[in-house]
Amino acid sequence: MPVVADSEYVLYHYDESLCSQMVRLALEEKELDWTSRPVSLSELERDADHLKDEYLAINPKALVPTLVHNGKAVFDSWTIIDYLDKQAPQSGVPLSPDDDNTARRMQVFTREASLDEYGALGSTLGLATPALTLPVLRYCLKQQPILHVLWKYRKHPLPVRRWVTEYRAFCRCHPA
Repeated sequence: MPVVADSEYVLYHYDESLCSQMVRLALEEKELDWTSRPVSLSELERDADHLKDEYLAINPKALVPTLVHNGKAVFDSWTIIDYLDKQAPQSGVPLSPDDDNTARRMQVFTREASLDEYGALGSTLGLATPALTLPVLRYCLKQQPILHVLWKYRKHPLPVRRWVTEYRAFCRCHPA
């Protein structure tokens, strides 16, 4: 998955990912030209992109979205949105408030509403959302052979993501 771009900004993303949707919206709000590079996820597809060496070279955590701007990779949706606002302040609409007090309040909100792969499930609004998607994840994983799932996740770059194999085993023992 080499970084070949038709524009200054290249976004590696998964269509249904909320974090990816936020960044796509930010790129449009900033009225920036960008190149789309869809990334399939192993949770949903048997032969997916995000754990392949080509994508890991771009994002070693194997997460989406990833923005590549002039060869520099930027990770995490809120970090990308802030980056876009700072890189192109005159383009499109501002994505952050000018007022320092309001900007601080926005930062508190975004931390509370963000996913954090190391936080406890349900500890913030952002970490409560994944609980709603677990049944979908469970269904998708059950469509794949268990050995295939175990093989894919055995060396995930984020140890916390290796729980998927344990969850898969749990689903086999406790069918819906």
